[in-house]
Amino acid sequence: MIAFRSDPTGETLVKYNDLIENASKKHNINPDIVRAICIVESGLDTWAVRYEAGWRWWLSPIKWGKRVGVTTRTERVCQQMSWGLMQIMGTVARERGFKGDIPNLCQPDVGLEFGCKHLRWLLDRHKSLDRALSAYNTGRPDTRAGRDYTHEVMLVMEGKSWIS
Repeated sequence: MIAFRSDPTGETLVKYNDLIENASKKHNINPDIVRAICIVESGLDTWAVRYEAGWRWWLSPIKWGKRVGVTTRTERVCQQMSWGLMQIMGTVARERGFKGDIPNLCQPDVGLEFGCKHLRWLLDRHKSLDRALSAYNTGRPDTRAGRDYTHEVMLVMEGKSWIS
């Protein structure tokens, strides 16, 4: 079991372990990779939310706003944020078929489902774990930031790095 500095006993990780195992297996992904992504992305904080000011791509915010009962502006802002354990972007979740209110991605089972669904899509597309992890982080498989992210995820997965 992976432990990290702010959770040295692994208590928080144990709380989400079954959900991580189920979502990972459903999408044929090594659960250790998903655990490491959750640690790097959110520190296992299911309520972690981050506004991505540079995000410039939205999926039909007028349509989705009407469908879920929010303003177009609210839908755009929600799509421009990353949510939950795996910090999946609202737009990306919509692309992968999420039809609910975007803040529901903070529910561990929902966020893990769509985070794993997206990671599986990237693995199938890029045919390489390194390239898929880089794209998960930056949207592209070959950026410096993406390579740094991939390295950090791999270190956490191997138990060689602890996030504080």
